[in-house]
Amino acid sequence: MRLALAALVGLIASACASDGAAPQRNVAETAANPAAPDHVASLPAQQLAPGACGVFLFEARPPNHFAVFEDEAARIMKIVHAGQVYEIRFSDQPGAFLPGEDYRRAFEAREENLTFLLSGRVGENTAAGRRIEDVILTARQLDGTRTVRPLTGVRRCMDG
Repeated sequence: MRLALAALVGLIASACASDGAAPQRNVAETAANPAAPDHVASLPAQQLAPGACGVFLFEARPPNHFAVFEDEAARIMKIVHAGQVYEIRFSDQPGAFLPGEDYRRAFEAREENLTFLLSGRVGENTAAGRRIEDVILTARQLDGTRTVRPLTGVRRCMDG
């Protein structure tokens, strides 16, 4: 357990390059990036502004790719799915991130006919941030096809 927690802390540190109720459905404003590679396995390191909070979610199984990033201040969710990065703008998200509470998010990428659902449970505080446990990322296509991925991670707030 401690080894897994230490590995998670290491993943969070590498993902966060720092400078010092019912899910709400959000509609994607995807930004095409012509310089993006053909297939993406993991998000690059992400930065949070001083005083900002964000959610960092990684695949629960090795190689623990960085799969989801939520920047609460910028109101942007980045999700890696099927080798592509989806950047989705959202409105306020519910939840106070208290231990034992549900973590739920729902987003639509209309142009791609995809719906992303995140569900998990808020856990204890750690050195890396408040844990978000037992997260399931479900990607649903218009034809009913689903892809399910187990994730784990933390919500971290930067000093500032």
